[in-house]
Amino acid sequence: MKNLRTAVSFCAILLSASAWADIDLYSGTLSPTGPRYNRPVPNGNLPPVTVAANAVGYHVMPFFVTSAGELDAAVIDALPVFPPTSAFDPVFILYQGGFDPSNPLTNALIGNDDSLNRGPGGIWPEILTDIVPLTQYYLITAGFDLPTGFGDFVVELEHPGTIALGLIANATPSVSVGRVQNRQRRVIIRGTVTGQLGANSVQYRIIGERRQRQANLQILDDTNGQWTVRFPKRGKTVSRVNIRATNLLGQVSVAQRIRLR
Repeated sequence: MKNLRTAVSFCAILLSASAWADIDLYSGTLSPTGPRYNRPVPNGNLPPVTVAANAVGYHVMPFFVTSAGELDAAVIDALPVFPPTSAFDPVFILYQGGFDPSNPLTNALIGNDDSLNRGPGGIWPEILTDIVPLTQYYLITAGFDLPTGFGDFVVELEHPGTIALGLIANATPSVSVGRVQNRQRRVIIRGTVTGQLGANSVQYRIIGERRQRQANLQILDDTNGQWTVRFPKRGKTVSRVNIRATNLLGQVSVAQRIRLR
């Protein structure tokens, strides 16, 4: 019985750990005809200080996270697809704040070439490092050298918070209005909020009464937030409702104006 309780507790720990981790997968290709740059040479847990002699192919994935914690980035599959090479040896370089292939060392945070836990013979890269929330990062997958630097790959990103692939500048939420019920005594409006970060609140302003009223609706789902506005008609007839959303970065959506008369 004691062993059973221990096993159950261990399973609960595993379930709890998997519940809070966000995992994103994406794929890419390094082609001989694609862009190239002189990638930085990984320098352990320190920022790179030198670059490779040969310009190799590279792939850029911008991303950011919504809370502090450790990033685990790893190549989980790689396949050479461009003869005559029979091997594909990718490398990771993580940039913080910006990426300029003509200045490969600028903003380079950490790199990794080979991980003992990844790939045949441990030749695939993995990066484990703490990253700052709501900060732009760029994960570069590059070839180690020529001619083994070309092929298809799959990357897995894991982090305790929400991972958003793309640029922070493109994370502005969008409000969609669904059903509007303009009843005799009250108004009910339903809709959704979408975007890389969804929204942490929806604001609505009621216009046409003796004074304007504004309230916030908390959004719990960060990928497809559902919201509902309900309010009674008091005093003068309500003529218009303006609805907009903000996200964790303070970015504001375009207001949706609903006329009720």
